Amino acid sequence: MPDYNTEELTRLRSVIEDLPFLPKEVIRETGRAVETGQCPPHLAPFWTLASSKEKNNLNSPLFRKLGADPLVADYSCYGFFPTIYSRIYQQGERPQVWFDGRTRGRVALFRFPNGEGIVVKPLQSRRENEIARRAGEAGIGPQQFKSLEGFLVEDLVEGRFFTEWSPSELRGAPMYQVGRSLGSMLSTLHYAGICYNDATISDPYGRSHLLVQLPTADQPGQSLDCRLIDFGVSILLDRFPDLEPEEVFNLVRTTPEYRLASRLGIGGSELGRFLAQYRQRLSSASRDEILARDLRITQEGLQQAAARMGADIIVPFQEGFDEAYGG
Repeated sequence: MPDYNTEELTRLRSVIEDLPFLPKEVIRETGRAVETGQCPPHLAPFWTLASSKEKNNLNSPLFRKLGADPLVADYSCYGFFPTIYSRIYQQGERPQVWFDGRTRGRVALFRFPNGEGIVVKPLQSRRENEIARRAGEAGIGPQQFKSLEGFLVEDLVEGRFFTEWSPSELRGAPMYQVGRSLGSMLSTLHYAGICYNDATISDPYGRSHLLVQLPTADQPGQSLDCRLIDFGVSILLDRFPDLEPEEVFNLVRTTPEYRLASRLGIGGSELGRFLAQYRQRLSSASRDEILARDLRITQEGLQQAAARMGADIIVPFQEGFDEAYGG
């Protein structure tokens, strides 16, 4: 198995950091290389090493070295993230890995032999890493680990999404505890000036961002645990109302008006005018009005969940939520 020196690791990680910003022509060139058999699919993230026109560098030899590395076939570029590289290349661990598309971009999920899990995902917004770090430190979201520019590396949170539980498993006291937990988490985020902006208990398709873990038979004294994941559209309001265009878009894309406009096919200059008008509206809004959208989204999700799980979930959930958030 190849051994990568410091210079090579620096080059490989630089290539990974460039992936979110590759121009379209480079992406097309890589696609052609894969289609014609020049580049194995698992080496596609590193194709720029083989096709580079630079002189006096490690590019082509390094690409050949990657091709001879059996671990790259399993872990592709994700094995070179600092947190993971030390474990699979230096400590010899062999985690299971699978891929998901639950966010914008490919997500790699690792399960190590000791049961620990790690997720690698591309950043969805410029300040997502800062928001995710704060949420992780508060025990609201996944713990964050050392990463590369443009990506998050975080703890794989245990549990099942709220909508994956049956009504009987969460009926009564557990449902109250879930509501109380979400109310407490949103209260903590709001105190820190963070609008989660995606507090989805359930959407019309049954998707959720709320993970729930119930105590097991061998953990009778433990309480139910909830976490939120995916802070890609969350907004840190420390500069409000001075918001970046990306932040304006993230705020607008979770509104009923935008969902309607999207169904009508709005785009191009129309979308630009829509965002300009929304920015103007935001300039006269208060921080509390922005944070209140989390409460609206929670209510919408509760109604969606009730349509799937039964109306009797509403009262215990709402009682727990109001007690924690209001208190």
